[in-house]
Amino acid sequence: MDRIRVSISDDLPDNGEFPAEVRIMLSDGSTRVERRDVPRGGSTEPLSDEELEDKFRSCAGVALARPVRHRAHSRARVAP
Repeated sequence: MDRIRVSISDDLPDNGEFPAEVRIMLSDGSTRVERRDVPRGGSTEPLSDEELEDKFRSCAGVALARPVRHRAHSRARVAP
């Protein structure tokens, strides 16, 4: 049995919002399903300013050195 399988579902809407469904089969045979037609951060469920800052820090922390990350964050905060 494969531990991970990725597939494209025709059941998800083609709404340009990156819908997703995750199914997890547990060792007891039961299944858990979570579906999002519009994920948090999508056009109808926007992130708060605090959530956006947290996401920036998380993503930028992987790719940018701390001084560069702080400069980019400061510039982004003053952008209109």
